[in-house]
Amino acid sequence: MTQEIIHGKTVYCRPPHEREFSFIKGLWKDEESMREVGRIVTMSEADYADWFQRRVVTRSDGGFYCLLFNLEDTPIGEVSYRLIDPAKRMAAQNIKIHARHRRKGNATDGLLHFLDHAFNRHGIHRMSDEIAIDNTVAQDFFIRLGFVHYPSKSQHFWVEMDRESFNMRYKTANGKWTFGG
Repeated sequence: MTQEIIHGKTVYCRPPHEREFSFIKGLWKDEESMREVGRIVTMSEADYADWFQRRVVTRSDGGFYCLLFNLEDTPIGEVSYRLIDPAKRMAAQNIKIHARHRRKGNATDGLLHFLDHAFNRHGIHRMSDEIAIDNTVAQDFFIRLGFVHYPSKSQHFWVEMDRESFNMRYKTANGKWTFGG
């Protein structure tokens, strides 16, 4: 497994080690953290091992999964994508910040650096997300970052951003970040 590390200004992300299952399980079981992004998730130990093998070690779904860490090396969330149309290099992204680490700019910093990596290193052309209709905080967050809402694509709040739009919004001509990262 390649150990890609994506550095942000206030956070960094990298694929997890098996010893970090306890954080992942805790995040997925935490009702406050999961309330806004879906439902709590519990699996058997065998299912966690299978998930880790498919999503992290072999990336058999064509995706990329990372844990987000603050600069004190504490895991604070996760960010990932999975290919939903390999031929068009279209992916669905996921970001979860543990409830106790929210509203500190971690999601913005982590997601923008992760998107840069996905678009400009992994060759993703378009990134999407389906947000719950009642999750206006997440809807506002994605719109503020430059995602476009497509109301006809889903019964959820569907947003997308393509690589060109991302680079026009966040990169200067010399490839430097315009938002200070």
